[in-house]
Amino acid sequence: MNLKEIALYLKIKGDPDPETERLIREMYPVAEKTRSTFVEGKFAARLTDTGVNLIDAGIDLPGNLAKRHFRDCDAVYVVLATMGMESERQIKSYYAVSPTKGLVLDACYSEVLERRLDEYERQKKDAGEEITSRISCGYGDLPITVQKPLLALLSPERVGVYQNESAMLVPNKSVVALVGVKR
Repeated sequence: MNLKEIALYLKIKGDPDPETERLIREMYPVAEKTRSTFVEGKFAARLTDTGVNLIDAGIDLPGNLAKRHFRDCDAVYVVLATMGMESERQIKSYYAVSPTKGLVLDACYSEVLERRLDEYERQKKDAGEEITSRISCGYGDLPITVQKPLLALLSPERVGVYQNESAMLVPNKSVVALVGVKR
């Protein structure tokens, strides 16, 4: 558990006060025991004048962020990670009893999902792949609108993930990440 990161999700600068820390320690096991699901696809990539093209997918990742981030890559993993509908049920259940506990649990789920994405990256490196750090649509000048076609590549409905009209993923504790594979 990364207490400082959870505090940041709660918009707390510095260390949380003792009561908030107590609540984090109480709620964290709920998030930690929830299963996460990962779906990935690996797509050949090439640099273009305007960004990066996922060749076999026919999708462009426009902008300078994609160009810089994937400049030394010949492939990109498109990764969908989700804590599933169980996370939504748990958060809503706790909000109904105590909005504070619901808020803290939400932050704990965010930290757990990010940590599991870090573990995903570590596993790729341990398997001998030289990869970039992950980025997501909506970072820098990589538009959120690219998320929809990327998500479609992974058949997200098989793991119960959907994108609404506002480009938000449901369940909320879901992420589409891009990880480059260096030449």
